[in-house]
Amino acid sequence: MTKLTVSYSEINTARQCPHKHLLSYKQRWTRQTSSLPLIRGTNWHSILELWYKGIKDGDVTEATTVINELIESVEDEEQRDILYWMWSGYQEKYGFDQEWEIIDVENKYETWLPTPTGSRSKIRIKLKIDMVIRDRSSGKYYVVDHKSTGSPVKTKDYALDDQFGLYVWGMKQLGYPIFGSYHSAALTRKNKVKPQDLDDRFARTRLYRTDKELQTLAVEAYHSAAAVWYQGHEHRTPNTETCSRMCDYKEACLGGRKGMDEQRLLEASGFVQDFTRH
Repeated sequence: MTKLTVSYSEINTARQCPHKHLLSYKQRWTRQTSSLPLIRGTNWHSILELWYKGIKDGDVTEATTVINELIESVEDEEQRDILYWMWSGYQEKYGFDQEWEIIDVENKYETWLPTPTGSRSKIRIKLKIDMVIRDRSSGKYYVVDHKSTGSPVKTKDYALDDQFGLYVWGMKQLGYPIFGSYHSAALTRKNKVKPQDLDDRFARTRLYRTDKELQTLAVEAYHSAAAVWYQGHEHRTPNTETCSRMCDYKEACLGGRKGMDEQRLLEASGFVQDFTRH
């Protein structure tokens, strides 16, 4: 078996639809322009990276200056206004996060996924960790993942999201004493009539999984990656919700199923093949 390196995003794509994985990760089709929510999410991550690196390094004045410059550089006035609204609210809600000791900010790690027998597989998973913190009151270590969202996520849905569990599992494999994770969500949508209070706009959910559950998540991630790379799964799995909400390839995919040239349909829709990304 060929050695592979995958991300959680790739595993998630494979689970949604093997054909979507084929187009995105094997054939490397991508749009030349990004959507506004994606751009806003990228900017939000950059803002928080600057802020927490400033706290960690003891230079929040410089961090604040650079953050304001970043927001001012956003050309779209509405998007710029939303980022200011999010950032000012975040500062008011959390301030300097004095209950957290910032251990690491925006770092990348890799570790091997396990096979069902527990042995090391030939598939590595990339871990892009937003933050590692130590809770000053308990002394426990957590990974923190920042998310920007248009609508609040229900807490019970986190049990179905393997990303945080895989990050905790992976960091433990690398020797970090991680206890659990925090999902830190920031709302990106203003009410047009009634203003939201800070508790409506920001939420941090602490998550914990047992070692048995973490190991199961890692083995299941291996199965998902092995299915598309080693077992050749490339079939379509049509689903009204995921196809409509989560797939940019929908029109080309449907055309290809009818016998049309899928590559030409993708090119006509503004997609290009980019083999430099992973």
